[in-house]
Amino acid sequence: MEDLILLFSILTILVCVQTILGVGILVLGTPILLILNFKFLNILSILLPLSLSTSLINILFFKFKYKFKKLLNKNIKEKFLYYSIPSIFFGLILLKSYGDVINFKILVSTIILISLLVKFKYDKIKIHTNQNLTKLVFTLVGIIHGVSNSGGSLLSIFLLKYFDDEKNKTRINLTYVYFFLALFQYLFFLILFPNYFDFQQHIGLFLPLIIGYLIGSFLLKKISSKIFEIGIYIAVFISAIFLIIYN
Repeated sequence: MEDLILLFSILTILVCVQTILGVGILVLGTPILLILNFKFLNILSILLPLSLSTSLINILFFKFKYKFKKLLNKNIKEKFLYYSIPSIFFGLILLKSYGDVINFKILVSTIILISLLVKFKYDKIKIHTNQNLTKLVFTLVGIIHGVSNSGGSLLSIFLLKYFDDEKNKTRINLTYVYFFLALFQYLFFLILFPNYFDFQQHIGLFLPLIIGYLIGSFLLKKISSKIFEIGIYIAVFISAIFLIIYN
């Protein structure tokens, strides 16, 4: 019973974070559940549908409140579809082939830290004019996400830089891309690992989804663009540190 309460609390907090930042359920949830000794494939079966649901609610809200199509960047949308989607499947194939020999705690933490280092090292570069870099990043995002569930770390850092830390543009584009990132990952996941689909488990995610979203929506009104930016960096950094400490 205590384990269920702990899991419920963690999932509620993760939904709250993703409602605010656009990412969080996979970026933070994966290392946290790995630390709690959940198997990686079980983590995917829990977090992917929860992330999908949270992002979908956010997208519906964006369409209601903002000029969604105007803020959604066409270049980001196209590059993601062309380069990230096929790469997710390739990453899951690697997971299926080498899942028993890969240390996911070390892998995830390393990917996150490298993403942060790249951001600060090349902070002055105007990446929105570099199409080859955009293609490379989205290819890496897909592979990383398929293998380790942490593609959102690199994705969020890249989009923050791409939109020069503009809160609404970053959050809308990040939520949109992240939704389809999780959607295709989950579809490919069910094709490769069909035994991990659990309808009752999906129903059990409804309550933390609603509570977390309501809390997150309330807190979002109090958050400035600068806090939004810092929040993303803190989220991805903490997830890496947790893995290193508890590996």
